[in-house]
Parts: sequence; C-alpha cells; structure tokens
Amino acid sequence: MNKMEKILVAGMGKSGEWAVRLALKNGISCLLYDDRDLSLPGALPDDIACGKDVKIVKKVDKLLLETVGLVVISPGFAPSHPVRSISEEAECGLVSEIEFAAAYCSGRIFAVTGSNGKTTVTGLTAHILKSSGAMAVPCGNFGTAFSQAVLESGGEGDFVVELSSFQLEHVQHFKPDFAALLNLTPDHLDRYSEADEYYRAKMALFRNMDAGTPAFLNRDDPVTESYSRYFPPNVKWIGKTPDSTVRVTSDALYYGGEKLIELKETRLRGRHNLYNAAFSAGMALFAGISADRVREGILSFQPIPHRLEFVNEKNGVRFYNDSKATNFDSVVKALGSFPSIRWIAGGRFKGGDFDELFEAGKGRVKAAYFIGESAPLFQKKLENRFNCRISTTLEQAVAEAWRDAVSGDVILLAPGCSSYDQFKNFEVRGDRFREIVNEIGNEGNCS
Repeated sequence: MNKMEKILVAGMGKSGEWAVRLALKNGISCLLYDDRDLSLPGALPDDIACGKDVKIVKKVDKLLLETVGLVVISPGFAPSHPVRSISEEAECGLVSEIEFAAAYCSGRIFAVTGSNGKTTVTGLTAHILKSSGAMAVPCGNFGTAFSQAVLESGGEGDFVVELSSFQLEHVQHFKPDFAALLNLTPDHLDRYSEADEYYRAKMALFRNMDAGTPAFLNRDDPVTESYSRYFPPNVKWIGKTPDSTVRVTSDALYYGGEKLIELKETRLRGRHNLYNAAFSAGMALFAGISADRVREGILSFQPIPHRLEFVNEKNGVRFYNDSKATNFDSVVKALGSFPSIRWIAGGRFKGGDFDELFEAGKGRVKAAYFIGESAPLFQKKLENRFNCRISTTLEQAVAEAWRDAVSGDVILLAPGCSSYDQFKNFEVRGDRFREIVNEIGNEGNCS
C-alpha cells in the first residue's frame, strides 16, 4: 500500500477501531464516519476520541473524499450503503480492514473462508502452528480484528485469518500465503440478491494468488467445483478421491498414503469435522509442520465455543451448544451428528431450504422448539414433519426440552438463524444457553 497521510475509516465497530489505531501507529491521520453519532459521550474509546490526528465527520461526499488517500470500510456496511457508492463514484481507493491490515503484515497469512466451519478451521490451524512452536494468532472474523493482531505483534508471526464474504467484498491487493475455501452453501440472502453474488464475494480470496501460494479446496463440494474459473494456479484438493492432497474417508484422514488421524481419537464431533481437520492439516503441512506435529496438534485441540460445544450432561441427557450454526447447512451437519435430538432453532431468518432440514432431521429429531422472530415460519414449514412447538424464548425452549427429555436424548441449540432479534450476537446467545443449562437442577427447574 502506497504511503499516505490521511484515510477515512467508515464504520467504527471493532475492526474500524483497530484500523484507526494501526493507521495512527503508522503516522496516518484518520477521518471517522459511522451511521451513529460518534460525537456522543462513550461512542468512541478514549484513546481514539482524544487522538490529535483523529476527526469525526458526519457526512461523506466527493469533496471530502478528495482529501483522503483511502477509504477503509466496515464489513457491516451493506453493498447499498451510500458511503460505498460515493467512494466508488469518486474513484477513491476502497478496501476492507482486512486488506488495510495486511499491508502492515510481514508474517505469513493463512486465510480461511467458506460457508461453514471457518471458526473451527481457523482455531485448529492456529493451534497446530502454536503447538509446533510458531507464533500464531487466530484473528479476523474469529474475534480479534486482523488490525489488532498486526498492531500487537508488530506484523510478525503467522496470522490465521477467518474471512467472511463481507470482508472479501473489497479485496484489491490482498494476497494470503495459504488459503482455504471450505465449502459453499447459500447464506446471507438478506444481504445478497442471490447465492451467486455471495459465492463470487468468496472467490475474491483468490484474486491475487499465484503458483507460490497454495489454495486448499473441497473436491467433494459440487458448488465449489462449479466456480473453477476463479481458482488460482496452485490448487490442493481436500476430499475422498485417492489423489486428494489430504484424503478424507468415513472416519480418518490420510496424507501421502499414510493415516494421519482417526476422528474417534479427537475431541471433534461429527464427520464434517474430518473435513475441517483436513483443511487445517493441509495448510499446516504445506507450511512446514511435520505430520507427527500436525497429528499432535489435532489431538490436543479443544473444540471452539458455540460450535457443537458439549455443555453438560444431566440425568443421561446431553446438551450441545451450536449457536454459531446460523445457516441451514450448519444445522444439517449438526442434526447429522446425533441420533436422538430435541432441537432448539429460530432467530432472525436469513433464508434456507426447509426440505434440507427435514431430510437431515428425519428419524433423529424427536421434537423441535422454535424461538425468536422466525418461530412462526419454522412452525409452519415443519409442523407436519416433526413434533414442533413455538417456545418463543431460549429460556422457555430449554425448559420445555428438558421437561420432555429422557436419558439418551441430546438437547441441541442449532438455530439456523442470526441472533439479532433477541441477542447481541451468536456468542451471547450461546453463553445464555450455557447459563440456562448449568442452572438446571439448582432449584429443581431451569427457570
């Protein structure tokens, strides 16, 4: 990125705040814009609000953009947001926080995207690298902003960056050293006009990759293969076929013809996690980690919170928190992981095929308990297929599922929706589920 004196940071969430701090550290002054009033007390962290090279602006127009060298835009700003269109019309450089941070990164970048499994692969890859002695940081959509990770490390080390489609919409020069596209299923149809628009946003990950930067792709995902025109030169396949770089069987992974690990040896639940482990293993192996170290890293990995996370067992009933299952494909995988399920679902609907949910849950779902805005829709679509009820709140759903459960059942939170109707984010929803479960029996009930 060329040296510049001033940038506009549009969107002052976590990624925007850390982009500002990274910019100031590198001698760049910042104009700050957000849809909320940043001049109100507490709207900005003190270190940013009091910065001498920081100025709040309440309007973005072409005249303002003539004074800046770059616009760093929040992933929360939808494609229709006026700041995006004005920046594009003004021919001002428009990039995501991910690309801005990468410009100050001298270490290796492991980029992970896909519709499902990103957080697990990001966390597992970083864990394998760290357990092998590398200085590795999971970041991006994972929780720690990429700019924060770069700023705090001085840009050195390995950065395993989880990337959403929103973060990839304005990739210009971003070039990871290793990349993984795990799978493609419809998602975020409340933001994109059609699935193809969402898929093409994902493909921006490969825009600048070359023969020296391997990209790991899912050979068993037909949608991924249908976008082969976007693939970079150096593709490494993950899949069932014998010629796959990391081969996935029904219960194990193979590399170079040798068994790497069996699923039953790990703490990971569900066959889909074999694919997640295969992607992490592939990137780590090509980064120079030995097969023995990769195996050790997978064995010692603790599953990510809110991703098929075991919470507790009471009277033979097990509770699993899959609050991060915010789309239907994630729910399909979750439902396929257990034989006797009392399923809690619902929230803010983002689109999806209810027939897929029925097929995944057939013979497995004993009852379903629906919460949030989409509860009536779930009830309407599935009431003739499952034993269903509208529970409205998470507290009520857990109470009703626990009342109905018998030993051997799994009470599974796998919403298939975003959390924003009732919770700040999926983490808060999952934390609340965990709290409710752990309160069961304290006073003879879970209320």
